[in-house]
Amino acid sequence: MSRHILRQTRFSHSLCSAFITVPPRRCYAALASRQALRDQEVEPQQALPVAHNAPEVDLTSTPSSIQESKASLVGSGKRKKSSKKSSSADASEEAAKPPSETRTAPGVEQYLASIHAAGLEPTISDLERCRPAEHAHTNSPQYPLDYNALVDTLCRSFSKAQLRHFLETSNVGSTSSRYNKRKLQYAEAIVEKLWGWPSLKEIERAKRDRTEVSVRSFPVTPSQMFLILGRDGADLLEMSMEFNVHISLTTNPLALRVEGLRGSLDRLSQRIAFIEQDITSETMELPTKTPVRQDLVQRISRLAGAYLENVDHKGKVRIYARNRRNLDVAKRLASRAGHESNSLLQPPVLSYLPSEVSASTPVATLEFPHSYFLYPFLSPRSLPWTMNTGGTFRVRRIGEWLGPSSGEDIESSGGLAGGRGRILAPSGDVVDLKTLLLNTLSDSPHSTSRSIKASTGHMLFTALSPGQRPNIVPPLKGHHTFTKILQWMTGSGAKSSFVSSLPAALVDSSPAQQKVLHRLTYRALPQPVPEGSSSPDIPPDPAAEAIAHSSKVLSFEVVLAQPRLNTLDPNVGDSLSRRQHSPLDDIDADVPLLNAESTSRCAMGSEVVVDLMMPDRPMDLRVTAFESNELTPGEEPAPLQGYMEDLRTFMMQLDSDVTQPDPPLLFHYRGDTYMLHASATVRQSVELIKAPTHSDGNALDRQSIVRAVSESILDLESTQKSTQCEVTCDDYLSDDSWKHFLSDCDKLTIKTYKPVGNITVEPTDNAESI
Repeated sequence: MSRHILRQTRFSHSLCSAFITVPPRRCYAALASRQALRDQEVEPQQALPVAHNAPEVDLTSTPSSIQESKASLVGSGKRKKSSKKSSSADASEEAAKPPSETRTAPGVEQYLASIHAAGLEPTISDLERCRPAEHAHTNSPQYPLDYNALVDTLCRSFSKAQLRHFLETSNVGSTSSRYNKRKLQYAEAIVEKLWGWPSLKEIERAKRDRTEVSVRSFPVTPSQMFLILGRDGADLLEMSMEFNVHISLTTNPLALRVEGLRGSLDRLSQRIAFIEQDITSETMELPTKTPVRQDLVQRISRLAGAYLENVDHKGKVRIYARNRRNLDVAKRLASRAGHESNSLLQPPVLSYLPSEVSASTPVATLEFPHSYFLYPFLSPRSLPWTMNTGGTFRVRRIGEWLGPSSGEDIESSGGLAGGRGRILAPSGDVVDLKTLLLNTLSDSPHSTSRSIKASTGHMLFTALSPGQRPNIVPPLKGHHTFTKILQWMTGSGAKSSFVSSLPAALVDSSPAQQKVLHRLTYRALPQPVPEGSSSPDIPPDPAAEAIAHSSKVLSFEVVLAQPRLNTLDPNVGDSLSRRQHSPLDDIDADVPLLNAESTSRCAMGSEVVVDLMMPDRPMDLRVTAFESNELTPGEEPAPLQGYMEDLRTFMMQLDSDVTQPDPPLLFHYRGDTYMLHASATVRQSVELIKAPTHSDGNALDRQSIVRAVSESILDLESTQKSTQCEVTCDDYLSDDSWKHFLSDCDKLTIKTYKPVGNITVEPTDNAESI
């Protein structure tokens, strides 16, 4: 009985003392009591500390309340005894675990308890005592354990208000220290934002990104799709390889379907968003007020690296590009395409048929005229970008398998120089080539020189379908007489183009003189014709269908110095097919330099162009008559003078970051509007071609040397390369000079290419018996 009374008396005294002396921090009192029980043995009669916010106990309580308290104490004593075994087991398990590198220092909790017992507020330095020196790797299984242990330590060591106070004083962000957050969130914010530990959610998300495969669709517009694809899809392929994803295209709706890891999809999404933000657009009206042909829209987009589309049928186009350079190139190519598609600027097509009537002409040839067929043509070089590349065909005479040759016998026909052949208009009327050219040229009092040039090449017809797929089915099927061919050309509106190429006679020749020059060619835009009036450019001529028209031309040339590495490789410019920036940026050894001694030449005048189709020969001709007046220095158009100065400054610079200036696209000069037709770098050489002589004076001229000029031309706008060979007639008024000019044309166009390693198969006795 006395023991129970003594226990009740001690319990009341402990409650009273705890109520008076314990400071107002519940968590620190708990830590202090826990540390005291851990460091020293506590007698069963020793009182346990009570938190500050425990309810007050009335000392005058009834005996029933005292009995309840007594029962609770007795129960707690039993629980202590029963928990000794479990606590010893936990201690052994904890000792068996490997120690973590991020475990809090052993004296931190005791130090915090002492601060609390002294009635002091913890500071940031006290918080830093809980911060481990380092943590485990985020991919290791130990990191979540260390993270949770550290958060639990903060929650046990500090109150919610103290944790929030630490966040406010550390300026980690207003969202992390809001009042409506839980204590656990404050502790996690300190660990992640103040101490820089990665979040468990971020680690889990990164793990999913590294392991989980997902599918995502990115909606795009046609312009965005084109620019994301890049040239021939190279950019899209590079992105697919870089992010290790599979990319496919869906058309309805237009989107990119990407399959890959979640992390790769996120990075790819950022790349696509960056490309979309980098796209700029511009709407312009073409100077010719005509839309771009549909088959040229995609080709211009591919050449310029910009997406082009027609807005209306009045020459308004919209261009999308990722940089200003590609946007400007697309504008220039679109303007050129609209200008070249003008039907008034297309040269007329004449045809040359040789005279086969001679003493040696077989009778079968006279009774059965030759037949002609549109054979598929494969160009050794890339075709001009303004042509439909779906299929090209050339009119050729069908070979006579039992005859001596399948082409024109120039010794019997006399050729162009003999004058016995016929030059036909599409209507079938015979025209004189020289008279047609000279009558069309305007008699300008300011012209100082006239010249007639002929360049070799092939007259090609394109397939009727504007598609890009190769097609070997000719637009005119079957073999026909040449009269039927002419009727088809006139009635069907067949599209033809002249593609310049080098003749076979140049294979054995060597260049005598070489120079490199930069050439600009401008053509005047046609004047608008009032309604109800006829075109002023049509001169009177008997053959109305063969009418050629003259156009005003301004030519600007500047002779360049030797190449940088002193090389004269005829294949200059072949590497420019991969150009993306300046037209001369990608040329290292073949870029010519422009020095102070470089001279420029500017001439303006009128030009007449006709195409001469010769189906009985392996090559055709383009004949050009040009009357010009050379402008003295200072008389050039002001935009060209400024361009010359900018070009000189660029060529004198050795810094590779300097961009080559672009020539002016349009300018007004002497009442006309000139538009850029060609901007090219030309390697020009003089060729001395040896041609065989003939005993018949009426067939070919006895001159055995043909002086021709060959050019390797690099178009700086489209980066396409072409070649041409031309002969010139300077004194066209002289009959001998004109005949010599036509004789040179015969020598260049009559020779065929002989394949290397040609083997002649002779019939055997068994074949003859069969």
